[in-house]
Amino acid sequence: MSDKAYERAGGTFCAPFQRHCGRELTTQQKNVNRAHARLHAGRASLRPPQGRAAKGVDRLTGERLSDLSSEHSFTAFSQPGCFALECLLGHISSIVNVLRLVEIMKNYRRVAVAVTPLVAALVSVAAVATPAAAVRPSKIIVLPGAKSAEGIALGSGSTFFAGDEFGGDIYRGDLESGQVEKFVDVPDGILDGGGKMAVGMKVLVKHNLLFVAGGLDGTARVYNTTNGTEVADLQLAGLGGGLNDVALTDKGAWFTDSLLAKLYFIPVDSNGVIGEPKTLNLTGPAADASSQFNNNGIVEGPDGKLIVGHTGQGTLNQVDPVTGKSSTISGVSLPNGVDGMIRRGTKLYVAHAFDNKIAEVNLKLDPQGEVLSGSIDGWISSDALETPTTLAQYGDQLAVINSHITKNDAGEVELPASARQYEVLVLPTSN
Repeated sequence: MSDKAYERAGGTFCAPFQRHCGRELTTQQKNVNRAHARLHAGRASLRPPQGRAAKGVDRLTGERLSDLSSEHSFTAFSQPGCFALECLLGHISSIVNVLRLVEIMKNYRRVAVAVTPLVAALVSVAAVATPAAAVRPSKIIVLPGAKSAEGIALGSGSTFFAGDEFGGDIYRGDLESGQVEKFVDVPDGILDGGGKMAVGMKVLVKHNLLFVAGGLDGTARVYNTTNGTEVADLQLAGLGGGLNDVALTDKGAWFTDSLLAKLYFIPVDSNGVIGEPKTLNLTGPAADASSQFNNNGIVEGPDGKLIVGHTGQGTLNQVDPVTGKSSTISGVSLPNGVDGMIRRGTKLYVAHAFDNKIAEVNLKLDPQGEVLSGSIDGWISSDALETPTTLAQYGDQLAVINSHITKNDAGEVELPASARQYEVLVLPTSN
C-alpha cells in the first residue's frame, strides 16, 4: 500500500528506505521517510496532524502530490544487491533531495561496476596506486548515544567535534584522553520528527566558531566551541538543495551543495563577526548536477582556489572562488566514493567511503604554485573502517568518522544505520 501511495504521489522524487519482505521499517526510518515526503509536499510544518493528507505540487518536477498520508512509509529504493540495471537507470533519472543519498549513489556506482565494462576499466586504472596497507587504530572513541554519524572537525589542541547526522546533535571530545560527551543537544533533528541535520563541519579556532552544514534544510549553523551556544543559523539554500561539507579560508567558510550547482560562502571578519552569506554559481565540470549526488568534500587548495570532490564524476575539481569557473584535476580518479577530505601542504587525504579506505593524493604544482595535476600515491586501510565519511588530521594521525551505513560486503545500505554504536577511529598516516 505504501508503494501505491508513493506512485499516486508522482513517484519521481526519492525517499531513502525500502520496506523489505517480512520486515517492517524501524521507527527511525519511518521518521526520515515522512520528513522527506513532507519537505517535497511543500508543507510549512514537518509534523502535520495525524491522518491529514499532505497535498501540493513537487516544485522540482511540477507533478501533483496527493494522498500522502502521514501513516505511509514511502519507498523508492530496493536493496542495492537486488537492483536490475533498468532499475538503477530509472533512479538515476530521478531528482534526489536527501543528503545521505551520497552514500547510496556511491553504492549505485559499485553495482554499475558489475555490469558496465567501462566503469570496471576505470576502477582498474585507479587501482594502480600503492595498495592499501592495513593499520590498527590507536584509539576507538565511541560517540555516546549517537544514532548516526557523519562529520568531524579538529578544534584547539586535541579537541574534536563530531555530529549525529540525522539527530543534529554535536559531540565534543579529546583525541588524547578518548573522553567525549554530547556538547549541543538539538531537539528537532530528523530522527526526532523535525528537520535538523549535522553533516560536514569545520572549526575556526581563532574565533572559537564551529561551522556545521545542515543538509536538507539548507542551513548553516554556527556554534561557540567554548559553551555550545548557537551563534548563527543561516539559510543558504532553499528546498531542493543539500548542504554537505565545509572548508575554511582566511576570509570565512565555504559550503558545498550536493544537489545544486552552487557553493555558498559565509564571510568572517578579523574580529570573528559573521557577515551576510553569498552564493557562487558554478560553471565547468563542478557545475555538473546530472548525477543524483554531485559536489561533496571541499578544501582550500595551496594556490587559493577551492578543491571540490564530485561524487558522481569520481573526480576532484578546482573552483575559482571569485568567478565560479572550474576545471578537473587530471591524474586522480576516485569512482567509488569521493567524500570528505583534508589538505596538508600538497597532500590530500580523501575518504573513499564505500571502499573503506583513505586515499593519499599528491598535488603537483607549477613554478608559480598553481595546481597542475594530482596522483593517488597510496591508501590507508583498516579492518576497523566502516564506511568512513569525513576525517580530520591531528599530528601524524587521522581522526575518521565511521558512518556504518554499509551493512555487508554486498553493499546493502541502511539509512540511518542501525549500528550498535558510532565511533571515531584514530589512525596513523604514512608520514
